Amino acid sequence: MKIVAVVLIVMVVLYFWYKKLNLTEEKEMNVKIEKTAKVTHGDHWGAMYGFSEDTEHKVNESFDELELQEVLSDNLALYHSSYGQIENIAIVKDRELLTLFPQLLTKKTVPITLKSIVEWTPTDGLEAHIKGSGRDTFGLGFFATDYAKNREIYKKGGTLEIALSAFAYVVEKGGMSDSNESSEVLFAEDFCGYIPSQQLDSGYDFDFIGKVLSVETINYRDEKFYIMEVKLINDNELEFILPMAVNVKNVRDEKIEVGDSISGVFWLQGRIL
Repeated sequence: MKIVAVVLIVMVVLYFWYKKLNLTEEKEMNVKIEKTAKVTHGDHWGAMYGFSEDTEHKVNESFDELELQEVLSDNLALYHSSYGQIENIAIVKDRELLTLFPQLLTKKTVPITLKSIVEWTPTDGLEAHIKGSGRDTFGLGFFATDYAKNREIYKKGGTLEIALSAFAYVVEKGGMSDSNESSEVLFAEDFCGYIPSQQLDSGYDFDFIGKVLSVETINYRDEKFYIMEVKLINDNELEFILPMAVNVKNVRDEKIEVGDSISGVFWLQGRIL
């Protein structure tokens, strides 16, 4: 009887352990897949080169600099041109260019729990933006710069270590309270935060107020950029420090320095590390 009892106990333990594994797997696979055709990288190139008449010309010049980065399959390959932390990524399918976009490279990661994937139909679902939550707390959405390569990993869901970065469309010194003196909403001097953009309804563009923790100036071709680390959540336990690039053409002040409070709008992107 004792042997039978021990065997039953072992079987029960193994059953619940197996069930737990299955439930975990089902939970990780529970990622909603959506589709959208209302997408473009037009504004992203404005963030890269400035919103001017010669932006399209500068994008076209980028084609000549592309080099093969990785062959993903018989008919799919990635090309890139790299200038330090900034690079351009191209997806080529059946020897035709599907898309080209800029990327800010960083190794600073945030654990992101995936909620849903929105695939871009104009590029055959090889591009997508992701909706999820950082550290299982703060919500965000980001354009996945590596989706063509890692889409099967994204579709498994769960929590992934994502290297997040951003290109700012516009940046100025000061926060909302500085530009809205008549507003009844008051912000503390050290306030940091971000919300989905009120003008760009994309799911990966955000209005923000942040504190500059570091800043350096780099040259990209004939462009000048500030590469910054910006604190977006003023909470030590929920720390969110975002690497951000902004073309000086899109800065409304002469100079950005460490310690400045800045506000603006950014395009959030990320990749699996």
